[in-house]
Amino acid sequence: MLALLPPVVRTATAGAVHSFLHCKEVLMKKLLTILIAALVVLAACSNPLNTQADGTFAPKAEVYRDPVRAINMTSPDAYEQDDSQTAAKTITTNGAVQEHNFYDDATDWLKFSATAGKTYVIETWVVGVADTYLYVYDGSTLKASNDDKASGDYGSKITFTAASTKTYYIKSYSYGGKTGTNRGYTISVTTSGSSGGGGITLPQPQKSWTIMVYLDADNNLSSYGTKDIQEMQQVGSDSNINIVVLWDNSSSTHGYYYVQNGSSVLLQDVGEVNMGDPQTAKNFIAYAKQNFPADKYGFVYWNHGGAVDRAPRGVAWDDTNGGDHLSEVEQSQIMNYALSLLGKKFEFVGFDACLMATAEIYYQYRNFGKYMAASEQTEPGDGWDWTWLATLKSNPAGDGSVAVKAIFDKYKAWYASTSDVTFSTANLSYAAQLGTAINDFATAAINSGISGSVFKTLAGNLSNFSGYTKDLVGFMNAVIASTSVTQAVKDKATAVKNLCTQSLITNNWSGSTWTNKAFGTSITMKSATTVYNQLDLCVDTQWNEFCTFAGFPSSY
Repeated sequence: MLALLPPVVRTATAGAVHSFLHCKEVLMKKLLTILIAALVVLAACSNPLNTQADGTFAPKAEVYRDPVRAINMTSPDAYEQDDSQTAAKTITTNGAVQEHNFYDDATDWLKFSATAGKTYVIETWVVGVADTYLYVYDGSTLKASNDDKASGDYGSKITFTAASTKTYYIKSYSYGGKTGTNRGYTISVTTSGSSGGGGITLPQPQKSWTIMVYLDADNNLSSYGTKDIQEMQQVGSDSNINIVVLWDNSSSTHGYYYVQNGSSVLLQDVGEVNMGDPQTAKNFIAYAKQNFPADKYGFVYWNHGGAVDRAPRGVAWDDTNGGDHLSEVEQSQIMNYALSLLGKKFEFVGFDACLMATAEIYYQYRNFGKYMAASEQTEPGDGWDWTWLATLKSNPAGDGSVAVKAIFDKYKAWYASTSDVTFSTANLSYAAQLGTAINDFATAAINSGISGSVFKTLAGNLSNFSGYTKDLVGFMNAVIASTSVTQAVKDKATAVKNLCTQSLITNNWSGSTWTNKAFGTSITMKSATTVYNQLDLCVDTQWNEFCTFAGFPSSY
């Protein structure tokens, strides 16, 4: 038809048609783009693993971490409702840890006060099948985000420098919007790269060792706490070892200290804390891990100790807080938390406290530490000679066995002329076998046809450690020597004895009072109670049933 028009008209008409067709093509492209975008949105709505409002997600396999944890994963956490920015809960910037979960919703909001120019490390550690995705906001503006802080680690970590002095917001999101049980995590915010006091730059570079001392002197041991700090200062931290102390004294001394040669630097005053509260210990461990990373960690409880008696005893009695203390169950909660946070066992756990070298405690710590140092009997007020730290300082490549041997040697030398003292070290890799051996003995005894009173009499002839416990090997020796016990039961008793003396106990010493009476492992030989039955050794073995069978008394 265009060929029938005059040339000028034909040219103009062709141009108009071309323009029309071009516009139609552009319009179709725009419509196609909109259609594709709509399809993407619809796909995101139907599959939240792909797209979220402020991030893109791809499916990931769930990984279950640490099935036994103190953290609550079966009901809403203590910070709910915190599901929006306006409901954000405050978190401090001192490394103190908060425990959260995604039980009832997939979003938690927190807020922190920041100072312009300072850098903050925001980090989560996941428990169960949790998988966090972190975001930092300045109002409605997204400033930073992180999914996995390392390959295979579903925790998150953001290092963020504040542009202004103001409140910033943290959004912690459950990857893929997943909720329910077994989705717990902890989170902390720590000021990074700043002086923690006395010119100490935090965090310190990675070192061979970090020794954490939980020094609870908020009681009648206050003066001894000061003395032991002075002994630590004779050694001090260096480029290979960190000595970090949570020191709670009966006076106004309470905070995180970094022990140097000749001085101790207050890194952070934490105020009057309850050393009998597991959260206090968790916060300390988190602070030490964040600011003093190391290849190997040691943890020492410094305080009164009360073994594992029929009523709550434990360790770390805090007089300012009504005598609150850490029970063995609470100690397990602390150690479980540390295991999750550090990603490894403590090289050693020590008790600069009375009466803690028991079979129950060795077994309770079987999954948390490699070695242990403790005393069956009460310790004199001076406790350990803390110059033992010099051994690790001069040999930072040494492991937990080196550390506990140094503690043992110093203790033995310090109390060489004291009679009523004991000290031992244990290889906790044999603690699970100890539980098995004790169970085998208890089961054999109960089923032997022998009267329980026979075992009660044998135990009754043994000396006790300040009314709390009796020596396990001493008891097995009495069983083996008895003419009233069958050979089958004696064989099981021999197995317990040999495990203790040949494998579990690596060093053992006592003053003259306990010669041939203290072999490094004590145990409770009293009637079992509700408190006692909560211990792992009682849950997993027949020992508490044996105590009932034998008719052990409620006191010695």
